[in-house]
Amino acid sequence: MVTSRTSSIGGFKDTRPRRLVLRELQKSKRAVEPTELHRRLRGQVDPVTVYRVLRAFEERGLVHRHPSSGGFALCTMPDTSGHHGFLSCRKCGRVQEFVDKNLCKQEDRIAESSGFTSESHVTDIIGVCQSCR
Repeated sequence: MVTSRTSSIGGFKDTRPRRLVLRELQKSKRAVEPTELHRRLRGQVDPVTVYRVLRAFEERGLVHRHPSSGGFALCTMPDTSGHHGFLSCRKCGRVQEFVDKNLCKQEDRIAESSGFTSESHVTDIIGVCQSCR
């Protein structure tokens, strides 16, 4: 994703704040809240910039916001089409991403059958991972 200082990060200009946020997300095995990212960066990036970088990364599909925690994690399958969902362990906080094209279609059918126009949907299955059982 980051190749050199003169290249880009997911199509963005490679800036120090973007690089710092990206590296911190790469270290994490779970979704990280923006306030925690700011704390981890120890004042190297101001809180507004952390939120701005995360929003931009989310718009490009580089990160996902997890509905159960409000945290962000890098997309582990950026080149895989279909509905991206998450398995979130409530004990250790680990998040595993999955893709299921049929699930996406089913969720759209559910919305349509209720007269609802779906713009986006996120599946977050919360439970206990194999390591924590």
